[in-house]
Amino acid sequence: MNIAAGATGGCHVPFGNAHALPKGTWHPQTFPMLRASINDVVRLLPQVLRKSGFALLALQFSREFVSQGMNYVTMSVQSNGRENMALILGLVATNLLIEIIWTALGAFLLISAARSVIREEPLWSKRTWRDLNQVAIESVRAMAAVFYRLPLFIVPGVVEIFRLLFVPHVVLLEPAYERGQIDALKESRQGIRMRWPLVLVVTIVYLALTTSIDLLTQSENGAGWFWEAPLAFFISVVLTLAISLVYEVFLVAVFLRRNFDAYVQLEAS
Repeated sequence: MNIAAGATGGCHVPFGNAHALPKGTWHPQTFPMLRASINDVVRLLPQVLRKSGFALLALQFSREFVSQGMNYVTMSVQSNGRENMALILGLVATNLLIEIIWTALGAFLLISAARSVIREEPLWSKRTWRDLNQVAIESVRAMAAVFYRLPLFIVPGVVEIFRLLFVPHVVLLEPAYERGQIDALKESRQGIRMRWPLVLVVTIVYLALTTSIDLLTQSENGAGWFWEAPLAFFISVVLTLAISLVYEVFLVAVFLRRNFDAYVQLEAS
């Protein structure tokens, strides 16, 4: 696979090397950026699926099994009239922690698969655990930055979550981070600031679609529990994973295009 930057006078630039061109060069506008990123998704997504599709599917199913189990236990405690608020809060906090961990693992796996395609390297290597450790460290820093703002109002915390969407991308895709030259949180904020209208719209669409799937396949009476409605559960997991795959690969494409003027193409070898 040849990876080239087409508007640099024939200069070949690695996909993801944000500092290969000087900052301040011409940046594509939102709609050309959207069109180019969609083209990247079309090229990249099938290869990401071949490398990590089964692992992502297994991760998504395990996440939903655990999440529904925790929700069922929490609802059972509440329905039995128990006033043990400490137990309920503990269950809710545990469920939230599981969601955070599973989400981080899914993002790590998908971004790693995209990187292995782009750089033509194995998905699993000696650096995998080191990368996972760095993603975990930076994720904890990002969570601390979010919780620091939550006591002010909910809105600043939500805004900070949005600004830190690119943290795992910086860790896994940015060579300057590997060399210790940049801070993951600052780089994420800068990347989002440059492309926030596009990322915001796509993120809202992603959340709307995944929420709609949950509402259509689950209900308060338990119709969506996997042991009562396995088909609805299966459809929900598969559709949610498909939408998440497109969204995450799109973020990879936007991130890799954020700091230079060339559109970077994935060309079939």
